[in-house]
Amino acid sequence: IILVATMIGLMYLVARFANIFHLEYPYSAQTAILMFALGTLIILIAAYSFKKANTTVNPMTPEASSHLVVSGLYRYSRNPMYIGFFLWLVAGVIFFKNPINLLFLPAFILLANKLYIKPEENALTSIFGDSFLTYKQNVRRWI
Repeated sequence: IILVATMIGLMYLVARFANIFHLEYPYSAQTAILMFALGTLIILIAAYSFKKANTTVNPMTPEASSHLVVSGLYRYSRNPMYIGFFLWLVAGVIFFKNPINLLFLPAFILLANKLYIKPEENALTSIFGDSFLTYKQNVRRWI
């Protein structure tokens, strides 16, 4: 969440100080709210899968994982919570109406992969071995 909050803050600064690229379009506020709500729903559903499996949701402590969650949204993506966070950033791009902020979207993917997802996957491989490797082969990282 720290990465997402930092990027949203930077989006605000870009929109405020580089507003020569400000784009108005109909229903932008409603679209931003919809993207944020969809992202939140995905995050909550994914987090509930972890709670139901009685395992950690904290990306900083993947070694505390007690169960490999492969059901629900995790049948389609190994990282639905990050997809939800990505949708929050999409909402930020739409809300701030500055196309420069689009640059934060690929930056988020690169940073999330490097800082969180790859370390998580390494820990899960250590803990769950072949089960995780099979899951990894069958389910894409993002979508």
